[in-house]
Amino acid sequence: MPLISAKSLLASCALLGLAVPSGASLAATSPDAPALQADMARAELQQRYDELRHAMEQRSAPGIEALLAPGFTSTELSGRTLDAKAMIAEVQDAPADPNRDTRTTIKALTLDGKEARVRQTMTASAQVRGHAMEMIALAEDTWIHGEDGWKLKTTTSQEMTVTQDGKVIRQARLDDAPEPLHDTPPPRAVAIAGPQMEGR
Repeated sequence: MPLISAKSLLASCALLGLAVPSGASLAATSPDAPALQADMARAELQQRYDELRHAMEQRSAPGIEALLAPGFTSTELSGRTLDAKAMIAEVQDAPADPNRDTRTTIKALTLDGKEARVRQTMTASAQVRGHAMEMIALAEDTWIHGEDGWKLKTTTSQEMTVTQDGKVIRQARLDDAPEPLHDTPPPRAVAIAGPQMEGR
């Protein structure tokens, strides 16, 4: 990403389905309940990430906003923090790329009552000018469960790696200064990767 910003990680990457039915309980009811609860939450949250990615790809402000909890914040690798309005504006300003493939993978999930802490990766890839470009962004997210199911409260970018034809050309971590390019700058088609939550 020219310099990869929140929109790079959130516009690919940084979610309205599979909510727990009204009246359903997340409480454990058997020795296997915690594991079943975690599996159910993981499936629901993965659906949320997929829907967030779709809303971001469509540049749908209502669709994105519907998946965010009140007081939502997004923290970029630079340490800059955006509220929902600013994050959505950046997503809408990012150019769309129909040839880009993006996906979000939940790597770790911790449940604490109606709060879920997720460690996830968003991967964006595309063929650009004959080169295989890929960006992998790691983020830590907090979700809150309410009457409308899971909503994203915070997302914090942790690190990002960009490769060209399998070779790392840029890496950055939270609060680090971006590393200089080692090769051709990643084309904008991959640089703007859609959410960090988009899992980005």
